[in-house]
Amino acid sequence: MNCLGRYAENLRIYHARMAYLQYKIHSKMWIKASNAQYLCTIQINSAFKADKR
Repeated sequence: MNCLGRYAENLRIYHARMAYLQYKIHSKMWIKASNAQYLCTIQINSAFKADKR
């Protein structure tokens, strides 16, 4: 029982760690994607401004 309890605890820690890593990876990707979108928006806006002149 003690061995099983330790195994369950290790599994729980492992899953928590994996979930945290996935969260970090996803948030990094999301930040990159939103930065790219932001830069793209800036470029489009400056292109429109250049057109109006």
